[in-house]
Amino acid sequence: MQKSGEVVAVIADIVDSRRSADRSAVQRGVENTVNGLPQDDRTIAPFRPTVGDEFQAIFADVPAALRATLLVILALPEGVHLRFGLGAGDVRPVLSRHESDMQDGSAWWNAREAITTARGHEKNKLPTLRSWFIDGSSSERIASLSENAVNAYLSSRDDSLFHLSQRHRRMAHLLARGAAQAEVAAAENVTPSAVSQALRRSGLSALLMGLTLFEAPSS
Repeated sequence: MQKSGEVVAVIADIVDSRRSADRSAVQRGVENTVNGLPQDDRTIAPFRPTVGDEFQAIFADVPAALRATLLVILALPEGVHLRFGLGAGDVRPVLSRHESDMQDGSAWWNAREAITTARGHEKNKLPTLRSWFIDGSSSERIASLSENAVNAYLSSRDDSLFHLSQRHRRMAHLLARGAAQAEVAAAENVTPSAVSQALRRSGLSALLMGLTLFEAPSS
């Protein structure tokens, strides 16, 4: 964990899980997706299922959480959607007789509030919104990114992703993981020119550039 003690906790829940005809299949699909995420030193605790339709993870900073949630969305089985709450703050262990890795802290409180906020926006004026971020950190490493700027990106990202075809999702997933356009073209059996056109027409170029800008070192 970072020396500052502050991280970004992420809570994800499966949208409309109760309406699923095969809840177990949906659960397996999400678990396979999160288990396939690349791990690096910014992943403090990878996504794991907790209770009901919920998953939790911890990342070192906001860009790492943004990248992980993007990769998850792009790799989900068709028709399966997740809602995300991102919360910056501290995470601390809670001693218990029954669970050795119980945690508490402002990062989890903020993530819980964020996912509730996302659900509220989704039910009101922003039906495509699935993600929200609440920053309760004091660390310059995390607080250097404006909460409003992150949420502006998330709302635009979610709207773009909501309308993507499965083919475009697969393309974006490969590109976000560092594949070249020629590799994506070969995987989809199309020309590199077709990949370029798909990126421009779907808005994926802007979406991926936005993520890259968040990950760029601040001046």
